[in-house]
Amino acid sequence: MALKHSLIFARPLLPLALAAIAGICVAFVVGQLTLSLCLCLLVCLLFFLTVRLQPNWLMWFLPLLFLLGTWRTGLMLERAMKLVAAADGQSRILTGTVAEVPKTGEYFDQAVVRRPDGTRVLLSYPRKGTGLSYGERIKVTVCYELPRGQRNPGGFDETAWLKSRGILVKAKPIGKSSVSIAGHAPLWTKPVVLGQAARKTLIDLIDQLLPDQQADVLCAVLLGEKQGLSQQVQSDFRRSGLAHLTSVSGMHVSLLLLPAGRLLRHGGLGRRKRLVLLLIILIGYGFLTGWHTAVSRAILMSGCALSGRLLHRPRDAASSLALAVILIFGVQPFAIWGEGFWLSFLATAALVALAEPMQNRLKESFPFLPAFLLTPLASGLSIQICLLPLLAIINQQVSLAGLVSNPPAALITTAICYLAIIVLPIGGLLLPIFPALGHVLALPLGFFSDLLGNLAGFMGRKVILRAPNELINPVFWMIWLLFAGALICRLRFIDLLRRRRFRSFKRIRVPLIVIWLLIAVLNWYRAPLVQVWFFDVGQGDAILLKSRFGETILVDGGKFGQGWQVILPALDYLGIDQIDVLIATHGHDDHIGGLIDVIKSGRGRNLLVSGRELAAMPDRNKSQSGDRLGILMEAASLHQIPVSELIGNDTIALGTLIELQVLDQHEPKRTIKPDYDSNDYSLVLHADLAGFSLLLTGDCTADAENNLIRSGLLGLADVLKVAHHGSKYATTTAMLEQVRPRAAVISVGPNFYGHPSKDTLQRLSEHDCRVWRTDQQGAIHLSINKAGWVLHPACP
Repeated sequence: MALKHSLIFARPLLPLALAAIAGICVAFVVGQLTLSLCLCLLVCLLFFLTVRLQPNWLMWFLPLLFLLGTWRTGLMLERAMKLVAAADGQSRILTGTVAEVPKTGEYFDQAVVRRPDGTRVLLSYPRKGTGLSYGERIKVTVCYELPRGQRNPGGFDETAWLKSRGILVKAKPIGKSSVSIAGHAPLWTKPVVLGQAARKTLIDLIDQLLPDQQADVLCAVLLGEKQGLSQQVQSDFRRSGLAHLTSVSGMHVSLLLLPAGRLLRHGGLGRRKRLVLLLIILIGYGFLTGWHTAVSRAILMSGCALSGRLLHRPRDAASSLALAVILIFGVQPFAIWGEGFWLSFLATAALVALAEPMQNRLKESFPFLPAFLLTPLASGLSIQICLLPLLAIINQQVSLAGLVSNPPAALITTAICYLAIIVLPIGGLLLPIFPALGHVLALPLGFFSDLLGNLAGFMGRKVILRAPNELINPVFWMIWLLFAGALICRLRFIDLLRRRRFRSFKRIRVPLIVIWLLIAVLNWYRAPLVQVWFFDVGQGDAILLKSRFGETILVDGGKFGQGWQVILPALDYLGIDQIDVLIATHGHDDHIGGLIDVIKSGRGRNLLVSGRELAAMPDRNKSQSGDRLGILMEAASLHQIPVSELIGNDTIALGTLIELQVLDQHEPKRTIKPDYDSNDYSLVLHADLAGFSLLLTGDCTADAENNLIRSGLLGLADVLKVAHHGSKYATTTAMLEQVRPRAAVISVGPNFYGHPSKDTLQRLSEHDCRVWRTDQQGAIHLSINKAGWVLHPACP
């Protein structure tokens, strides 16, 4: 089979990049270096026997890159797996070089350490003094451990994130072992250190010129510095499809080069000098942002294009992209596992293929638009159309908010970058001499930062454009591929539909749409009647109930911060915009902190609390002995969420599938005490879920259980949520004999209380009750349908 010079082979870097990617994939799939190389040699032999390429040199370089990709990846993977085997809890000596700029935390700092064999380890260590610096050689006694995988639906997957950076193992110093400096950083690392100092100086300047919220948004957009952003703002950017604006990527690099190039062009500099200065600016921006993976990828892609122009090579963005891919994978083959790499790669490919024809089409359709608006509009639309499938795979949903919000956001971000290049240097000079003038000069920058934040907030909280999960099926992607293909052909003036072989596409459009809708209805019908998620929120409770018709109840929410970190990402992942009912079983931090987060995000409709506990509180506006019920109610009032009190025998019914009954666990006569224990008033809820019974016990005590037994309120339950995280003072033998659960879920995390107690586990075992634990298995998912019910880890 002879393949002569064609459109593809006219750009030889494209097949070379594909060969390198194929070699990397072979190494990861096979897993063993020797076997991978044998397989590659066999493929190369078949290639030489069956294929003839023009030009001739391509015949040799394609197999060479294929073999190199397999060899380098297999070697790195083999060494990394040996290190994984060392994660056995034993103490070991870690020596190596700090390979990335360390990140500072509240209690611990983190540094990526490259060992002498090339493997990388994430070291977490207590900060002492000035900490570690990039390029220093260190030595420390550590214990290796494996990173944690995804624990909750839509949650952070530490294993996948570290794997994309070539890190398979974490390390922590043992006992009081401290990190010792075995050698100082070499001279070539000084630019990185200077870049970090310049970064800190720039952040301080922005903080002085602008108010806090405006400064935080500006630092995130310009430098990817998100630590100052509140959880609410980060959630808004994520839900509105604008999260990429707060992580430095290729778009930021292009928005930096465009105004810089125009300024240099107006300055009268020649072409060669202008390109050299742009390369210097590009490299300086890399040092300023820390040369993280996404930054390096974007700068490398832009640098390849600038270098080609400098060497008078024909301008070919596709070849520049292919060369960047080869270099990136040559340095770090594990980047193939990174979502960020593929997002950046596809975004750049979209710009190469669609941005220019899209801009021309917009210019024809909307001639009144100024020229400086067309480029960001065309770029934003092109990227969003091409990234839709990958974003759907990553987020398990199709959100159209990005399609609507990205074009105006691109314009605002362009204005911010243009202004920042002018305002920040001048403002830095004026601030020590004329502070008022510096602040006035920064007003437009603050205005556009506020405008971007308000756009993210409006799109993230008010305008939710999300396709129901039932509509996403293979036929949907077939329709999308046809649409995207037709759009590309139309923009590129390729009229394929006039050719005979493509005419049938017009005829299948309507049948495809009908089949798509029928499959969507079938998927909805086959969905479970009710689903329950016991989220892993550490030492706390958070239980979500959802019916087939979309009604939702959230019982408790874990500690403060768990709402932002666990519950809200899970709601996004599951396609839930609003929770119909929030229930606080009692007022302890580990149960209502996350509920306050959900209320602040504006994603709850009603709040139900224990009426008995409210009656026991001397002052509803003050917290008592760790009780935060007053704070919860204040947050609900501030966000105009109605609050109702629950007492014994109350029933909460949502639709026809979910019904919760409050079991009165107290004697009729009570005495209110200022130092009451909130656990004594914890709500106990019996849930009837399409004929299935679930008992939610909150943090009720043994006395409360005895009261329920005496009153005859406790009945049989299929699944028990174990009280008080498995405390030995609850879930008594009498209670288990009354309820007779077939399975029990313990929501527990690292703690100093000994939860779950061995006594409790023994009692559950004696009653033939299978135990599921969130600290060991992550979030637990309960699926209920007509045929029965199934418990399993939500993220296996």
